[in-house]
Amino acid sequence: MKKSLVIVFLLVLVPYSYAQWFFHADTVDVNVKISSDFIVEEERAGALIKYIGANVSFFPIEDHRQEILRFTTNPETNVQNGVVPFFWDRPYFGEYSFLIDTDVRLKSVRNKVKGKVDFPIENIPRELRKYTLPSATIDSDNGDIIILASTLASGEDDLFRAVHKLAAWSGTNIQYNLSTLTASVAQPASWVLRERKGVCDELTNLFLAMARSLGIPARFVSGIAYTESPLFPEKWGAHGWAEVYFPDYGWVAYDVTYGQLGFIDPTHIKLRESVDATEPAVGLSWLGKSVEVRTSIIDFDTTLLDFEGDIETGITLQVVAERGSIGFNSYNLINAFVKNTNDYYVSEELRLVKSKDMIVEDNGARFVVLEPGEEKEVSWIVRIGQLEEGYYYTFPVLIYTAQNVSQKGSFLVHPDEVILSRNDIEDILQERQESNGKSYAKDIALECVLAKEEFYLGEESILRCDVVNEGNTFFEKLSICLDKSCQELSLGIAQEKKVSFTLPGNEPGKREAVMMIRSDEVLGTQRISYRVLEKPSVEIVEIQHPVTIGYKDEYVLEFVLKKDSYGNAYDIEIILDHDDYQRTWNIEELVGNRQIVVDMKGKDLKAGENDLRIIVNYKDKDGNSYSENTQTMIELTGLSTMERVLVWINQMERKFFTPWVYLTFIILFFGVSIYIILRK
Repeated sequence: MKKSLVIVFLLVLVPYSYAQWFFHADTVDVNVKISSDFIVEEERAGALIKYIGANVSFFPIEDHRQEILRFTTNPETNVQNGVVPFFWDRPYFGEYSFLIDTDVRLKSVRNKVKGKVDFPIENIPRELRKYTLPSATIDSDNGDIIILASTLASGEDDLFRAVHKLAAWSGTNIQYNLSTLTASVAQPASWVLRERKGVCDELTNLFLAMARSLGIPARFVSGIAYTESPLFPEKWGAHGWAEVYFPDYGWVAYDVTYGQLGFIDPTHIKLRESVDATEPAVGLSWLGKSVEVRTSIIDFDTTLLDFEGDIETGITLQVVAERGSIGFNSYNLINAFVKNTNDYYVSEELRLVKSKDMIVEDNGARFVVLEPGEEKEVSWIVRIGQLEEGYYYTFPVLIYTAQNVSQKGSFLVHPDEVILSRNDIEDILQERQESNGKSYAKDIALECVLAKEEFYLGEESILRCDVVNEGNTFFEKLSICLDKSCQELSLGIAQEKKVSFTLPGNEPGKREAVMMIRSDEVLGTQRISYRVLEKPSVEIVEIQHPVTIGYKDEYVLEFVLKKDSYGNAYDIEIILDHDDYQRTWNIEELVGNRQIVVDMKGKDLKAGENDLRIIVNYKDKDGNSYSENTQTMIELTGLSTMERVLVWINQMERKFFTPWVYLTFIILFFGVSIYIILRK
């Protein structure tokens, strides 16, 4: 009996951002407290101090997505020339502190780039040129950075697409690594490129350096952002991201660390815009004699007050597996169709969440740029690991975007399905790439017939095809290929030609071959499915039973029929034979391992050692016969005199009183009875 249990592997990794409030909120209200303290000490006798000033450049600022609802300070002061100045006149020696306490409304809005912006940028405004120059950690004049950025943007004339390529490369190739937090300052962009790791400031530095090397104005934004990543004990923390200048549109946000390109979620609190992240957050100054001022780090405390709204992203997703069902140890392709229904450009990061026993062959992140109304397909190559035989499996997949749009899909895995290799998947991807710009070969009819759709390992089958030109184009060089085997022919209008190919049975299982029609103008494919059978092989394994038993004991004999081949066994006959005593069972088809359990009684054995023989007779699909057998031993012990007599009687009965003996006795009985009656 075939096992039909469907095992569903639950998703092991769930995106921590899934279904969170902050991705879909229209507005988010937060309270931000920024504070620090310092100590003024006498270095020696006679010290004096006239004043102390602290200019704080880290505080929430107004812009198109950030509204200040309340702003208070202690000591009291006001914003002046981009800083919050605190001043203590004729202070005493001791400890001082300051506090900026604000309520901020964050809005889910962005600067929308609705049309093509030419690249490279010409006529950069004078006030923005400082954002195109190298700085302390944004060393955009580094030769390796220049080469990489120029290579990525080569041939691109659309600024949004050029910037997307820089951001996508940074997000894909630089590993987020907290080890660099031990450094006193952020590492420069050239170091990040060389080491391929860093934290948010350093990933941003590299992205900014590549942009500036191409003459694109780009600035560093220091602030606070929310995360639910388990890497951080606090959900609100200091964060850095970038803003890129687009002529006619203004500054557009890019958070490479969060995969938010061209937008940021409404938990990003902007505190400062700067040329470089190394500019100090607090500038202290004082006038005095023999004075030492010891400072503390600046502290940020953020509290969520409220959130409202439910925005639409304008992004749609569809997830489809290339093959709805595949065999064990097979590759597959997970395809996502992503569409931008907005009237502006969108950059999206898509991630594939894998399930148990599914291996993603390369990075799980994909970056895609979409013009207004544009749709694209992105793919992931996955591989299925070793699974327990005898079952069907359902593998779920989940794909989600940086804006938390998500879509689920699934595919089946079972032993009777096609096994796709890595080369098969790469051929599918290459076929798609080649088909760009070519029309489908709809005017060429291809009808193929396989001589044998099922054949055994080591044999081969012939594929015969009729190729008909049903259009009005003469094809001078038309290539007809079956996998890597190709034939070239010319095909005139209304002409028909025949081609044939050999399919070898090199590997057992359900297989696929790709039939391809190709020319400079057209591309068409057809997949040929066939099955390579293997001569069935059955083993008798895992035999279990008691070693010794008594006359009155009842016990169980267990063993497993192991399917040791791809091909199934048919018309299976199982025979248990011991001391001229046989029991027989039949199985129609063996599709996987099968456990056999036999109830036994001690009284059916003979005294002492008993050799039990297990025989399995079976056939292949063509009716050829095969046989397998093995032996095991059970000892009948501890018999009383009466039990020995009963055992002997049972043996005599089985040996001498067989059905033939009983039939002979009946015939003789009736024969004698008739003879006596006739004599009378």
